[in-house]
Parts: sequence; structure tokens; C-alpha cells
Amino acid sequence: MISFARLTAALALAGAIISSPAYAAPAGEAMSVGVPTADLDLSSSAGRATLARRIGHAAGMVCGHPDAIDLIGTQATRTCRTQAIDDASQQVQLALAARDAGRRLAANSIAVTARAF
Repeated sequence: MISFARLTAALALAGAIISSPAYAAPAGEAMSVGVPTADLDLSSSAGRATLARRIGHAAGMVCGHPDAIDLIGTQATRTCRTQAIDDASQQVQLALAARDAGRRLAANSIAVTARAF
């Protein structure tokens, strides 16, 4: 027969494993994904919408997906995604400004990066 103490310890361990967030990058390390732009016409609304979807998907990749019951992890993930999308959006604005000024950028991608937290 399993003792009450062993059963309690096993349940506590299982609960800790189940409720741990599934972050894409280990704590203290940043993760980055390149989003290709060379195939997009960023002067069109369709091209910009496609890029926005790609950036959102990449933000999900680098920031991870916590369990629904992990409120702290959920908030950290939201913050991570917001920051990653904001940082990528700044790169998009720089690329559009360079294009409007007649300059071509060397990179054909936007970096979406999760800041370490």
C-alpha cells in the first residue's frame, strides 16, 4: 500500500511538472528568429499584412506558450510577445523608410527576438 506521504509527494511533483510554463528560450537566454521579407511587396497592404502575420507567428515561437493555468507565465509570455513584436515593428519601419529614401537594405529579413526574463 502506498503511504499518504508518498502519494502527496508524487501528486505535488506531478502538479509542479504540469504547471511549469513551456517557454521557448531558457531563462537568461535570448532567442531570435529571422522573418523573411524578400518575397513581400511591403508597399501593398497585403504584403504588410503577411509580414505582420509572420512576425506574430515568430513572436509565438520565440516567446513560447505557457499552460493556461499558469497566470504568471501567461503574463510573462504576453509581455514577451508584445516586446518582440514592437522591436520587429521598429525594424519594419526602418526598412520602409530606407526603401522610401531609395536605399536598399542588406538584410532580407526581420529579426524577432525574445528578451531574456
